[in-house]
Amino acid sequence: MTGTHVFNGTAGARQDSTHTLKVIHGIVNAVSWGILLPTGAAIGQYLRHIKLFGPAWFYAHAGTQLFTFFLGTVGSQTGRRLGELSPGAAYVTHRKLGFAVFSLGANQTMALLFQPKTSHVFRTYWK
Repeated sequence: MTGTHVFNGTAGARQDSTHTLKVIHGIVNAVSWGILLPTGAAIGQYLRHIKLFGPAWFYAHAGTQLFTFFLGTVGSQTGRRLGELSPGAAYVTHRKLGFAVFSLGANQTMALLFQPKTSHVFRTYWK
């Protein structure tokens, strides 16, 4: 019969969920690493010199960076799940770049815990 299709419900559902995960993975990572991370860095770089803000610039900077890392973790885990759902596709370069970006973001976020006090001699190097 012309124009009829055999529908395999499981394969169709898997393809829909994979497509949805790809969209989520792309949007979440683009927003977190592409928009929020540079915004948080700009807040730290440029707003700290404005005395009117007081310590609010730091809370905005740290909050933006932490939220970025949270979203990046969601995006990373979505990518990991996509890798599990497609055993035949390797995407080696994409996976390595994603791991590198996530690792650098984790290191930058961990720096919050190791920040020297304002009176410490290493503070100048920190900035």
